[in-house]
Amino acid sequence: MSSLDTLKDLLEKQNQTFEAFKQANDDRLKQLEQKGAADAVTVDKVEKLSAELDRLGDNFKALERLATLPGRGVDRAFEEKQAARLATANLHLQSIAGLAGRQTKLFDAEQLAKYETDFREFLRSGRDHEMQSWHRQDFQITVDGDGGFLVPPDMSGRLVTRLYERSDMLPIVNVQQVTASEMEGIMDTADVDAGWRGETEPVTDSTNTSVSRYSIQVEEMWSQPRASTRLIADAAVNIETWVADKLGDRFARLGNAAIVAGDGIKKPRGFLSYPSNTTADASRTWGTLQRRGTGASGAIGTNPFDILIDLTMDLKPAYRRNARWVAARATFAQYRKAKDTTGQYLWQPPVQAGMPATMLGYPITEAEDMPALAANSDSLAFGDFQEAYTVVERAGITILRDPYTAKGWVRFYATRRMGGGLVNSEALKILRAA
Repeated sequence: MSSLDTLKDLLEKQNQTFEAFKQANDDRLKQLEQKGAADAVTVDKVEKLSAELDRLGDNFKALERLATLPGRGVDRAFEEKQAARLATANLHLQSIAGLAGRQTKLFDAEQLAKYETDFREFLRSGRDHEMQSWHRQDFQITVDGDGGFLVPPDMSGRLVTRLYERSDMLPIVNVQQVTASEMEGIMDTADVDAGWRGETEPVTDSTNTSVSRYSIQVEEMWSQPRASTRLIADAAVNIETWVADKLGDRFARLGNAAIVAGDGIKKPRGFLSYPSNTTADASRTWGTLQRRGTGASGAIGTNPFDILIDLTMDLKPAYRRNARWVAARATFAQYRKAKDTTGQYLWQPPVQAGMPATMLGYPITEAEDMPALAANSDSLAFGDFQEAYTVVERAGITILRDPYTAKGWVRFYATRRMGGGLVNSEALKILRAA
């Protein structure tokens, strides 16, 4: 059976499970209406079917990633995104001037292949004579031995792929590659004057513009996976892939947590760390998010449909076109039980490969770094994250091999430069469980 056939089978199984879930939840709601409480058997059935939907969803996404590898042709848009990410990774050699300081020329294809071979040998054996010779040459794309050596494009491409596969937030925010230590930008926070005029009539200057400046610092994250000397000595183990896999996972987890709730101190500032209030866009200060309450402390409330509709309508139409929901899985599990005024469920499973589950027709992103439902928790976000939040990445990942600190183990100390911050506070809304 092909991967595409398996995807279709999983999708069908997910739809069947959702129908069973709806029937069980309808029974639960009927019991609540008639008796004021649902029996334990029905509640347990609802929870088990909800958990099964999550499990099937995980399997669906995992298989989808395999099926959409280049050449499989399941989702052309996904292929194009992957190709663009790999192209970005391969461009980092042209961007290392800021790291090396005095780059005079670039690798040709033959030299690049030799550098990648020498780097793999460095990872496995620790012999860095060839790497040091690269540093001494005029290419200057490496850093010195005390700081490690620059990851070549091939391995960097695998790292970038893993980062995006395992990150909840990176695929949905705006990511900018930079060579400086910060990125500055201008945000026009008000509409400019406009109108009609005759051919010879003068044009007056706009008077209602409001321009704000933002700056995103590039911070440094590190990770230090370790492998036993026996593992590294095993020729059957692709140590380069192993290191890329470990770093991709750990950097993704660090980045996710920072994008959601980082305090901005030596790390990106998460969107939930910005102030919020109930004021509408027209009169709210820039950099402050708009929020609504669920009407129930620590819960989605008794009328979640109306609250969610109000939240979506708070967002300007230009941002609703690319908007999505972001919350932890347990939060979406609560909304999965809710209906609209016509009796339709708010949460719906994906209808085909390459598409996520939706709520009120908008795609959802499960981000486990979002707060769980609790009193006054900001557990649900809605908006155009591409417009609202920007991540800046400085090209180049360096690795230092340490076989001395822990006997019998080799540590790979890697650093990556990344920052992030809110750039448009009108493009994102928050729902507070209060």
